Amino acid sequence: MDNTQPIRIHRASQPRIRQVQAIQRRFALYLAGKTQRDIAAELNISFPAVSQAINGYSTSRPVAEKLAEITGKPLHELWPDGRYDSGDAA
Repeated sequence: MDNTQPIRIHRASQPRIRQVQAIQRRFALYLAGKTQRDIAAELNISFPAVSQAINGYSTSRPVAEKLAEITGKPLHELWPDGRYDSGDAA
């Protein structure tokens, strides 16, 4: 009898993965020479709204599309969890 089980990501590591993805988004923004405050000003929304979207605590298609435009990266690369898969920009 074969006792092999599929490899599963432990639930405790999922928040860590989201944190790493948020850091990658912030770093891509930094490399592009922009800040979260720049995005907030361009979209005429609050800084906390931009921060929450970039850090994955909320969803905001305008923020996601602006980040994709600024960094030149597709949405599915910036948010690999699939939250912006339909109508992918950039």
